[in-house]
Amino acid sequence: MTSWKDMPFGIDSDGKPLAFDFAGTQQHVLAAGRSRAGKSNWLYSVLPAMVAQGCVIVGSDPTGILLTPYVAATPDGWIVTKTDPAAVERMLSWAVRLMDERIQEGVRAKKREKIPTDDPAYPHIFIVMEEWGNTVRSAKVYDQGQKPADRVSGLIEAHMNRLAAEALKANMSILLIIQKASADVLLGIRDQLAVRCSFAQPTKDSAEMIDESITRENAERMQKAKPGVGYWYFAGEEPVWFRAPLASYEQYFDTMEKHYRGRPDVLPHYESAGGNDDVSE
Repeated sequence: MTSWKDMPFGIDSDGKPLAFDFAGTQQHVLAAGRSRAGKSNWLYSVLPAMVAQGCVIVGSDPTGILLTPYVAATPDGWIVTKTDPAAVERMLSWAVRLMDERIQEGVRAKKREKIPTDDPAYPHIFIVMEEWGNTVRSAKVYDQGQKPADRVSGLIEAHMNRLAAEALKANMSILLIIQKASADVLLGIRDQLAVRCSFAQPTKDSAEMIDESITRENAERMQKAKPGVGYWYFAGEEPVWFRAPLASYEQYFDTMEKHYRGRPDVLPHYESAGGNDDVSE
């Protein structure tokens, strides 16, 4: 199996390839950048690299563009490919339940601190939340027409906070994808997102949400960054500017549709629910 370390996520200013073991390092990831900044094309390279390392993909994608290639190999309900806040809440509740089961069976029962990344019984699960800002806003609008017992925005926030705090122990992690970095979108989990990759941001404040210690020069550069130019932040290390490998959507879709087989055996069927049906809507 090809290693992620053989697949650089970008090229630095000296022309040297930059690589990061997303699954092996066990960290939550934030990918940010305004529209047409190069973020999506970068993800078309990053997600196949994660899959090549044996990662299982679940999550939410309101447009269905990013995650549709994974639907056929994934049990129903684990990938939501339309704007459906109730389905997103259900999927995240399943992720929390699976996390709890993995911690009980794979951590406590085995008397270890966390599930190691090379344990074949517990492959790494990436919870990919595309257009997270839109999901947060859609959930609040959805709640306006619901009875208190049927509202989901508070539950979505609670699920994400639990996953951000505990999922790494279960060899699960979050890939949160947003446009503008802001406190209302990050819901208090920014500190748990130790890996942050940002393309162009619209304001100084949003640049500082990516890196609270960012220099004035780098904040200005982030606001003016050309498509495909990214800022890489990993807690405890010096930030790096890089140019991303920009794969086309056709290349990405064809590769994943042909090669992604998923691991249906590691995603329990907790209850019947949609979310990834009618993806053409």
